[in-house]
Amino acid sequence: MTALTALTDHEIAPSYSDDTRAIYFEPTKSKASEREAVRSGQYIFRQGDPVAAIGEIVSGCVALSLGAVDTRAQIVEIVRAGTLLGASCRGRHSVSAKCLSDVTLRWMSLRSFDASRSLRLRAQEQQQRQLDRLRSQVVLLGQASAVERVATLLLVLMEAPAEPGALAAPCVQISQQDMANYLGMTHETVCRTVAKLRTLGIIETDRRGHFRIVAPERLRDLTQPPTLSRV
Repeated sequence: MTALTALTDHEIAPSYSDDTRAIYFEPTKSKASEREAVRSGQYIFRQGDPVAAIGEIVSGCVALSLGAVDTRAQIVEIVRAGTLLGASCRGRHSVSAKCLSDVTLRWMSLRSFDASRSLRLRAQEQQQRQLDRLRSQVVLLGQASAVERVATLLLVLMEAPAEPGALAAPCVQISQQDMANYLGMTHETVCRTVAKLRTLGIIETDRRGHFRIVAPERLRDLTQPPTLSRV
C-alpha cells in the first residue's frame, strides 16, 4: 500500500442499509433541515463547540484542524464525501472543520445515530481508516520530496478524470499557507513547487487559491511515496 493509496481510501462511497436511509430524512431538533450547504472557507464547527448532531459530507472537501482558529491552527486531516463528522466524539468537537470547497452536509440526530448499528459500525471503520491515513502521512512527511508531497495532496483533493479528454474535476480552494501547514513545508517551498507544476502545464491556479489538474496522469507520475510495511 502506498501513502497515496491510503490517503485516498476514504473517498470510496460507503454502503447504506435501509435504517441508514431512513435516518437521513428524519428532522433533527438541532438543525432546520436534513441538508445544509456551506460555502468554501466557512467553518462547519469549531474545536470545543457542542456536538449537537452527526453530519455526513455529501459533496465537497473539508479540512480538520487543531488549535486556535487562525494561522496557528494545525491541519491534521482533509476529508471528503462519505465522511461522518462528530461521530467519534461526544460532548464537544475535538477538532475544527473548515470547508475547502462548497460543501453539502446531511445531518442526523444523536439519538438516531446511536440507534443505528450500521452507522456505528461505519464510524468504527472510519476511525480505523483515519489511523491508517495518519501512518501514511508520517511516511509522506518523513520521506517524500516537496514535489511528491504537493502532488499527493492535490490528487487527494481532486479526482482525476477517468477518461482522456474528460473535463477536470471541480476546483478545490486551498491556500498555499494551508498546504504548507498540512504538508510540513515552508510557504516559500510550496510556492516554488506550485509554480513548477504550473510551468510544466500539469496544474492551473488562480488568485483565489483554486487548483485544477489539467494533466492528471503526469501529476500521478510524480507521486512516488514509499510503500508502508504491512503489520
